[in-house]
Amino acid sequence: MSELPKKDDAEPAAPHKNGTDTNRSNIEAIADGVIAAFVKINRANRKAENAEYERNHRREKRRFIVELIEVGLILVYATVTIFEWRTFDMERQTMEQEFKSAQARDLIQKTNADRQLVALQGQLNEMKKAREQDQRAWVFVTIPNDALGAFGTNDITVNLTEKNIGKTPALVTHIYGAPALDPKNIPPHDPFGTKSSLMLIPNQEGNVVITLPNIIGVGIFQNIKIYIFGTVFYRDITGVEHWSQFCFQFDRNGALMVPQNFHNSCDDLEGNQTN
Repeated sequence: MSELPKKDDAEPAAPHKNGTDTNRSNIEAIADGVIAAFVKINRANRKAENAEYERNHRREKRRFIVELIEVGLILVYATVTIFEWRTFDMERQTMEQEFKSAQARDLIQKTNADRQLVALQGQLNEMKKAREQDQRAWVFVTIPNDALGAFGTNDITVNLTEKNIGKTPALVTHIYGAPALDPKNIPPHDPFGTKSSLMLIPNQEGNVVITLPNIIGVGIFQNIKIYIFGTVFYRDITGVEHWSQFCFQFDRNGALMVPQNFHNSCDDLEGNQTN
């Protein structure tokens, strides 16, 4: 009988078979690495997007809370002021009733009582008017130095500052501005101009940019005096309409804004706008 072949004598594997298996393993390893890298990148991108979303959400939430607080303070302030006005009116009515009752009880002193009532009524009206003047909103316009913006061929921009120096909020409804080379060309009455919805609480400023026809360049290069004039229209807390005029002159090529002594009145000083 022939001997069986030993294990060591077994036929070796073909070289091309071992190489194919090795290449396949390498390709699979590379593919697994690429897939793992894409998974890590995708996770990192999602994590960054989530972090950015959270930051934006917190920022918007804080801004919303601040705005709610501001509106709430304005409402509280307005409510307290209206309550004070109503209390004053009630006191005035009570005093009127007391004087009228005294007049009915004492016919002998009717003339004197009537005179006293008229005098008191005048005093009360003056007190009410003075209180309203003291408590109402007062909005004025200023133009800071170097307010002249960049100007081109057809128009220029001017930076205005609106400030409420009163004790109650004001709602700016319109703002009008225009340039002039001669004070005689400044009209006594200004139109409403551009619409606005700016709410100014007491001691608050608001910045407004107006666009005007470009005569500034002509005036600067020809050394001519240039004026910026206009009117701000606003409502006080009781809904009463008010207006305040302004007029400034450019100096030092627009670097200095000099207030003028004309076209700067307001509705409380004059019934109509005037120069």
